[in-house]
Amino acid sequence: MSIECALIRDVNDQPWRADMLGKKLHKALGSRVHVNVIPLKPTPGSKWTPRRNLLSVRSFAA
Repeated sequence: MSIECALIRDVNDQPWRADMLGKKLHKALGSRVHVNVIPLKPTPGSKWTPRRNLLSVRSFAA
């Protein structure tokens, strides 16, 4: 199973949230799950903003 996770600044882009998501998914699905971490695309008028830079997205995914 593949899950996509869009990183939203100051909402779900903290490393502890990645650990929590990984543990919950592993408990529910075991090794049959893959999380695809993607940066949120800027959208005019949205209250959500993307993570600050691509390098920080890569460090989050590691």
